[in-house]
Amino acid sequence: MFDWKDAWEKDKAVWHMDDFNSTLEKHLDKITGKENKAKLFFPLCGKTLDMLHLSKMGHEVVGVEFSELAVRQFFEENSMPCTKSSVQSMGGMLYKNDDYRIRIYCGDFFKFGSHLEKDFDGVWDRGALEAIEPEMRKTYIDIMKSILKSGAGYILETADRPLGVGPPFYMSVDEIVEKFGLNSQPELIDYEIAVPDLLAMGCAGLFFFYFLMP
Repeated sequence: MFDWKDAWEKDKAVWHMDDFNSTLEKHLDKITGKENKAKLFFPLCGKTLDMLHLSKMGHEVVGVEFSELAVRQFFEENSMPCTKSSVQSMGGMLYKNDDYRIRIYCGDFFKFGSHLEKDFDGVWDRGALEAIEPEMRKTYIDIMKSILKSGAGYILETADRPLGVGPPFYMSVDEIVEKFGLNSQPELIDYEIAVPDLLAMGCAGLFFFYFLMP
């Protein structure tokens, strides 16, 4: 099993981008509903600058991340003070900056849920669902169902590679429909050719699917 925490500690988080994600920028209205103050969720967020960018636009941003190093670096590298408090139900900590309306829960994602946050308007699922082992998908998606509003916009990234190989893993359209309980197929809104690090892992590119939560 891939050691994500170790990758952060050894500065090998090759998936991290040093700028705002252009695919998210292009399709942002799909998860904000064109509103100025949407509540947006970033699962397994790392230290993505997408959170900072969207908070500066006025949105409320919540992330969940296992690596404490990544969370600390997010606030430190963006010169953003934060407060810390214990979250016993996750076995972790909550880092937040009220001025920027950013909260990042650091701990076990599978212990996160509606007892901590709910009523999200949209989610940017880049490198999260595709990163976990396929047998854990139902548990992951059940958490998503519990925290997202009905009709919430969902953008899901999934790897273009053979089934069962990963991480990151491919997830078929049929499985997306089944696991999320959709009434129709998700819309393929974009495709990115893999960067060299992903190509070296046997991944040809990345699919981006969009759908509304039931």
